[in-house]
Amino acid sequence: MHRSLEFKNLPLTVVGIRFAILPGQTLDLASCANLFEGLRPSGFDQMVDSDEVESAPGQSVVFRLGRNPILIRRSRDNVAVKVQPEVLAVQWRSTPRVEVPYPRYQTLREVVVSVFRTLSITSEHVNALNMSYTNEPELESRSSEASVCRFISPTFVPTGLQSRKEFHQLELAWRDDDGTDLRLLVQSIQRRSEEPDLRLRLHTVAGRFLEGRDVLENLDAVHDRLQTFFKELITQEAKQEWGYVEHELFN
Repeated sequence: MHRSLEFKNLPLTVVGIRFAILPGQTLDLASCANLFEGLRPSGFDQMVDSDEVESAPGQSVVFRLGRNPILIRRSRDNVAVKVQPEVLAVQWRSTPRVEVPYPRYQTLREVVVSVFRTLSITSEHVNALNMSYTNEPELESRSSEASVCRFISPTFVPTGLQSRKEFHQLELAWRDDDGTDLRLLVQSIQRRSEEPDLRLRLHTVAGRFLEGRDVLENLDAVHDRLQTFFKELITQEAKQEWGYVEHELFN
């Protein structure tokens, strides 16, 4: 059973799980082809090149080594597996103008299990992992009061940012006592569209170095910490606007 917060209309756009794979574990094109065949029975129906490179958990720099990442996608729920040298990712993305609900953590976890089984990857092959959520609520203006202070608890917003006419970005990162790394990135962004579309990008990340520990147990722990972090992070106004239900599901 896994902790799961319940919202009726969360502005969720991206959910990602990433694994840093130790050198020596082959993630080449042949591995991608075998993985695609292994995932076909569970509905994965596309394999394409991707221009977006994932940063490895535990690293702040994105490296592009040789070929583009390979994306293996399942059309029915927008879940995808991304394979690149020394990084594996499982992710979900919203689709503009087409409602495809987030299928929840358990679905992504099941895909992780299938990927590791197909590629014969074990906990000993994984150096670090992280999980992230990205939400993008609409904004009426870039002022601190109408953007970061509207959605983010004052605990996480420096006093000097709380009364500015134009908010751009806030980034915080720290490590919990249990070794879980947490990161918060908040940005005001302008989406490219025909109509002005001003939004707040709220990106939360939790991760761990494994040091030989069980990968799934630590993934579950990271997911649960990310849930409690989000509940602590957002304001009461945000909870009301996004339809937060005052109980936690375990699924």
